[in-house]
Amino acid sequence: MTFYDVTLFVRRRRTVFAAAAGCVFLLAAASGTMFRVTAMPKESLPALDVKSLGPYYAKRVVEMYRELQSHPSNELLAERIASVLHYRKQHSAAEEWFHFLSKRNPGSARYLYELGLVQAQYPDFAAAVRSFATAVRLDSRNTDAKLQFGLALLETGKIDESLAILQDLVHRDPRNHYAYYGLGRLYAAKEALPQAIGAYRKALDLLPDFKACRLALAHALILQSKREDAERELAAAERPGSNKAPWEDPIAKAVEAEFPTAAEWVRRGGEATERGDPVTALRANLTALEADPERGDAQINLILLYAMCGETEKSAAAFQTAVARISEEDREEQAKLAAERRNTGGTAPGSPAKCLSAPS
Repeated sequence: MTFYDVTLFVRRRRTVFAAAAGCVFLLAAASGTMFRVTAMPKESLPALDVKSLGPYYAKRVVEMYRELQSHPSNELLAERIASVLHYRKQHSAAEEWFHFLSKRNPGSARYLYELGLVQAQYPDFAAAVRSFATAVRLDSRNTDAKLQFGLALLETGKIDESLAILQDLVHRDPRNHYAYYGLGRLYAAKEALPQAIGAYRKALDLLPDFKACRLALAHALILQSKREDAERELAAAERPGSNKAPWEDPIAKAVEAEFPTAAEWVRRGGEATERGDPVTALRANLTALEADPERGDAQINLILLYAMCGETEKSAAAFQTAVARISEEDREEQAKLAAERRNTGGTAPGSPAKCLSAPS
């Protein structure tokens, strides 16, 4: 039989073969003995609470959530919701959403990495270690996950394991400033201050605006009784554009508690405002301006705080000062914010709090 004969034979019988296969499939499906079609279970979305997000972010998240309910397979929407919750420091809710995403994608290191970051900021470093470890196991080339894994191990007191990871990262990438920062933290934990200072300085050579590293360096210098050097590092840490640590840094917090920077005074003022204590908030923002006269957020805060204290003339003066300091490119946006704060403070219900005379 030639090749042509074989081809002709197959063509003539193709319809017969297809019909036979169709009959077998239909019989098997009818009997249910060979094929079973099971519907995929519909996974419920995590609960959503937007009370603490503020009106702008709450509206955005609710819109995304409703669209996700209509299209539950839209992973990008779920990721955006999780990211907004993380950004707005709703750590418990963000953790639940990244758990949801990681379960949907059990082979993805990315969502486990994001989950670990949320857990580290919570902070729950034991959980973060587990998430980062799994992320590294799934993707051994993910240097970011390895770095955070090493830092999280340090936070849980597993110094030797952390040292091995961080030294390996520095060996593979000598320009990894976060790895040098982690080594500095590790040496400081071992009370090896000269090595810690050397590692911090190496990180700052690579990234001069690494604020948390400068604060950690200042802390190590204080422990070595080099107070003048420490104060210079603290002043440098106040430069605009300074980067932060990947999560709340205990050393940075300890240094700022002992040597409050302008940013720290503004933060304390915000906490006092939330507590309903405008007197303390006013003092904190005025102290921030003494430390850094160009601190725009502190100047804008004075508008509301003076108004809350019934000092309408000082509120108006603060408004004029804030507007005068605004650069040309963002004058319109910032002036609108300043006016909004002024009006909010001026129309606040209730009798104004009595404020002590503040230094001019």
